Amino acid sequence: MTSGHGGCMSTVHASYPKDSLSRLETMALMSSVELPLSALRSQISSAIDVIVQVGRVRDGSRRVTHITEVLGCDEHNQYQLQDLFVLEHGEDANKPAFVPTGVLPACLEAIRIHGHDLPAAVYAAAKRRQR
Repeated sequence: MTSGHGGCMSTVHASYPKDSLSRLETMALMSSVELPLSALRSQISSAIDVIVQVGRVRDGSRRVTHITEVLGCDEHNQYQLQDLFVLEHGEDANKPAFVPTGVLPACLEAIRIHGHDLPAAVYAAAKRRQR
């Protein structure tokens, strides 16, 4: 993923986006390559832009629960994540809604460079969040 070839996609079994990164760390640490945790976290956080988390909901079906952006690591070598979309269980717990959080992704320019944009609802949520 860090070889300069964009567009990598994979699956990892984990309950939450942050757990996905921990699982990747664990798998990498099980290899014969000895790499300090700080270097491993740097590699993982630079290789992954977005995590799409799927989970089982109350009716037993699987739904996307989070779309989370990986921003890198902070000065304490902790992953910095921001949820872009989340599955919310509002007034009717049987009808969860997948909604934008109002956070615009740091990779928005890259999305646009590739000829795409975000739905208008994302910008409306960002505007509401600024108030």
